[in-house]
Parts: sequence; structure tokens; C-alpha cells
Amino acid sequence: MDIPRQCTKCKESFPPTTEYFPPAKTKSRDGLHSWCRICFREAMRQWRAANLEKARAISRQSAAKWRDNNPEAAKLSQERYKKAYPEKVRASQKRTQAKNRGRYRIKRQRWAEANRPKTRAAIRAWGQRNKDHIRNQRRENRTTRPEHFREKSRRYRQTPQRKAYARRYRLENRIHLNKLACINVARRRARLANALINDLTAEQWEIIKEIYGHRCVYCGKKSKRLTQDHLTPISHQGSHTFSNVVPACKSCNSKKHAGPVLCPVQPLLLL
Repeated sequence: MDIPRQCTKCKESFPPTTEYFPPAKTKSRDGLHSWCRICFREAMRQWRAANLEKARAISRQSAAKWRDNNPEAAKLSQERYKKAYPEKVRASQKRTQAKNRGRYRIKRQRWAEANRPKTRAAIRAWGQRNKDHIRNQRRENRTTRPEHFREKSRRYRQTPQRKAYARRYRLENRIHLNKLACINVARRRARLANALINDLTAEQWEIIKEIYGHRCVYCGKKSKRLTQDHLTPISHQGSHTFSNVVPACKSCNSKKHAGPVLCPVQPLLLL
């Protein structure tokens, strides 16, 4: 039977086992510390309170050493901690990033360059989820810094990629752009002439031509280049709108000019 061992600090006697006495770091007859675990724990607590920074440094070193020696166990322990304390982990990450903004910015840039498909997919998904926020932020930025955005747009339009795209788009959509240009010119002329209503769109103009069979309403000639004729001229308080516009060939439109219609025409009504 083992002889009880006496703690040199509290003078209490305990069995000479590691359950009651911590292992000794220096040479000892039985390999146990002279203090019991209760006294040793209390002394360590007092020392840590008096030497907080040094205690933290020692703890970090021993933790790093343990992680190096037990990588798998360290990974499992870290995952368990993240699941158990997500709020603490998030707050710690925010504090670390706030202290090391420059280093984290470079790290994020490198990761984004190495993972471009993932980065673009994540940005696209975030944009789909936050459309209203992005729209409001852009509107606010353009209001507060208009000159900055004008200069940014000008520089973007001057880039070779943007010029090549614009050239390719014009070649591929010549017919549509020509039609759109004609519509815009007509609306601008109506605006300058102070038309009462100026709301004719490109879609409505296509509907008007389809209703009349792509023919001139005065001579009945079919043409691919029909012009917009106003039954009541804009100069006589007419409107540039669906019910006041009919298709006419260039010759008939020139004959009518700002006078009355060349023949009776039933105006269209937009339902």
C-alpha cells in the first residue's frame, strides 16, 4: 500500500498519484510535484492574473506546438468550436480584419484572381439578392459625386474593348438602330415643336405599319421606307401619339406637308 504524500503548501496528505499531484518538470524522486493539484492550480491562477501577457504568449506557443503535432485533431477541434460558437467566431474575424485591413485586402485580391469563376458567380448571386440596395446606392452616389461618374463613364467609353463592342453591336443591329434613330429624331422634333402629347414609341409605330399593311394611307403604295405623317400637324397643335400618326410614303408626306389630309383617313384608337 502506498504511503500518503504530504503537500508542502497546504500540508494535506493525498495518495502519491497523478490524480492528486501534477507531474514534476524538474527531477523528483517519484516524478510528482511537491504541491497538490489544488494548490498548484490556485498558484497558476494567481500567476496568470499577475502576468497576463506572458501567460497568453505561453498559451499561444503551446497551442501552436500542439496543432503542429496533431493537425487532424486540431482541425476537428476548430470545426467543433465554429459550430458551437458562431457569433464569437464572427466577432473575432471582424476584429482581426479591422486590425489588418491592408493585409486582408491583398489576400482577397489574390484569392479573387486565382478563383475568377467563383468570384464572378458570388458577385452575380449577391447582386440578384440585393438589387434594390445596389440601385439605391448607385443613385445616391451619382447624386453626391456626378463629376466622378461622368469621368468614369468617359474613360470606360474610350477603352479598346468598349469601342470594339460598340462597333460590333452597330454592325449586328443596323436595322434596329436605324429604326430607333428615326423614332428618336421624330420625338425630338415633336418636343422642339412643343407638341401637346409626345409618347409614340417604336413598338407602336411597328403596330401602326402592320395595321395598314405597310402601305401608304394616301396612295396605297407598299414601301419599306414609310414615314410618319401627323393627321393634325404638330404646327397646328397636333400630338405625336398613336392616334394622330399614320404611315405615308415620302412623296405623299411631302405633298400634304402641314395642310389637310389628302384623303379621308380613320384615325386609330389605342385600346
